[in-house]
Amino acid sequence: MTELRHYDDLNTVRFITFSCHNRMKLLIDDNAKLIFVKALDKLRMKYSFKLYAYVVMPNHVHLLIYPCEGTLIGRVIGELKSLSAREILNYFRTTSNRILKELKVIRRNEERFVFWQKRCFDHNCRDHDSIITKIEYCHNNPVTRGLAAKPEDWTWSSYSHYFGARNGIIDIDLFDMNSPTAIAHKNSEPLLHWNSEHVGGGEPYNDDDERPPTPSGGAPFQNDIINA
Repeated sequence: MTELRHYDDLNTVRFITFSCHNRMKLLIDDNAKLIFVKALDKLRMKYSFKLYAYVVMPNHVHLLIYPCEGTLIGRVIGELKSLSAREILNYFRTTSNRILKELKVIRRNEERFVFWQKRCFDHNCRDHDSIITKIEYCHNNPVTRGLAAKPEDWTWSSYSHYFGARNGIIDIDLFDMNSPTAIAHKNSEPLLHWNSEHVGGGEPYNDDDERPPTPSGGAPFQNDIINA
């Protein structure tokens, strides 16, 4: 498997994508989507990153975030996947044994349940136009996929904050769509990688288990599996 890396402290907006296990439509259930969105909001407050846009699709998620200086992207996304997987799988235990059977795997000689696909895709938005493009991509994705006739018809995105009542499920940080200097970038090189470990002394991690991350300096943490 090709080793993927990401880089922190670039002072750039990041477009992050990750998918459900085997790209299954595990987020069709609105309660599952709500659990994920609330986990996103919790991590936004914990790590104080700016959330400029998001969309929750049936089998994947897109986020547009601006991390604070010193924030390790891998740790944030890993913890988001871990927290949301744990809570959604607990919800599935009360509602759908059929789905759980499809999510059962054997890892490290243990029976567990997965929710998220391993790894993520991380795109570095280098300029104002790139950020606008990704915001629009998030909001139009449900329309493109035939899930809604108009962006405003899809509840599970940040669209309403920009073009509607601004009373979405969670708060976001509105990006200035008109100012090309809204974000000052100190790195203009493209970044199309997601890491298997941090560069420059960061803590390595694997995103195949939903158990809580270990404290700094501990073993790699996993974030899409729950112990049976």
